[in-house]
Amino acid sequence: MVGKATHEEVTKMKNINGAIFSVNGYYSKEVAENIKKKMTGKTYLNFEIVVSGIAGNYCISVATKSKGTSVKELKDMFYFALIQELGNN
Repeated sequence: MVGKATHEEVTKMKNINGAIFSVNGYYSKEVAENIKKKMTGKTYLNFEIVVSGIAGNYCISVATKSKGTSVKELKDMFYFALIQELGNN
């Protein structure tokens, strides 16, 4: 879902045992939707992505339930996978 995060999405993010971070910046609805669509479930970390609207812009949060994952590892793998996805298209 793009816009306000659903109760289910917020609950899922609160129950993360791994790591979570917010991608720096504010994005258009189209960009946020595309990132969520393309990156959810990717890699061994099985990315969980929530997009939430703020004043017409959209923030992106990335999480994993993989226990023992540091925020640094999650960020590094997310950006690596995002660049791979970009390069494959």
